[in-house]
Amino acid sequence: MMKLWHYSLVYAARFGRDYEQHLSFLVQCRSGFHALSGVQEALVLQAARITVEAGAFIRPLFSST
Repeated sequence: MMKLWHYSLVYAARFGRDYEQHLSFLVQCRSGFHALSGVQEALVLQAARITVEAGAFIRPLFSST
């Protein structure tokens, strides 16, 4: 049951469009849960999701139309 709590914490954290704050949170989780490989996997997936989300948000700002 404790294992699920760690995953829930990683996936439940939302910071809106404050991507820097969200990545900072993930870094803190990484240092706190460094021995749990499942949590590390969840952190990597969340970081990838944030990257895609930020790219989709910023891309229209730099379009040439």
